[in-house]
Amino acid sequence: MEKKKNKKINIPSVFMGMFVVILIILLFYIVGVLVQFRENEMLENGAGSPDSRTHVEKSSKFASYFPSCGLISKNCVNSSCDKYFLCNDKKYLTCEIYDCNEDFGIGTMDENGKIEIRKEIKYERELVKKRIERCRGTVEIIDKNCIDGKFELKIKVVTEGECEIKGFVAMHKNIDKPEEKSWDSADFNSLGENLYSAKLNNCKNITEIIAIGEGGVSIKKIIE
Repeated sequence: MEKKKNKKINIPSVFMGMFVVILIILLFYIVGVLVQFRENEMLENGAGSPDSRTHVEKSSKFASYFPSCGLISKNCVNSSCDKYFLCNDKKYLTCEIYDCNEDFGIGTMDENGKIEIRKEIKYERELVKKRIERCRGTVEIIDKNCIDGKFELKIKVVTEGECEIKGFVAMHKNIDKPEEKSWDSADFNSLGENLYSAKLNNCKNITEIIAIGEGGVSIKKIIE
């Protein structure tokens, strides 16, 4: 009776097979991670499938138009919103405002469902708004004398904030012909304590005096 021969196991071949299996598993894992990363990236940018776009639009209507901006106001449709000056040109059902670094991104929908997308330069608009707020105030003529055919005025200007006064302008009306108007620019000096001296080139009847603040902001006084 013949004895069966024992088969020897080829250990290097076993290790090689295990290495190949591990390599395949690792490859599948890496591919899966890359696919998931790409899907997440597309989701964040509002791109990709309709489902991903729907996810972005759940938070706001116009986010996809301003992908690199942050939402400031979702419903800026009345004066309770501090950026209402960007949305008050007409009546909107929706007005979303986004911070786009140097610009404001604005998405609107009016009462007829019309959508508009635009950008406004941020810093100039903010600067103008703050300047107007600072320069709101009152003008009062404290003293007025006609000397050598010229009005010399003492004027008091009080503003809500620090507002540099750049000049004064007076409007004259002809008493006999009220429709006739003329403007006269004054030479002026600051006297301190909100007081100014100003000199006009004539002694015509003054019906309005305007103090010119920073950036051309007008502070008017109508004289009856």
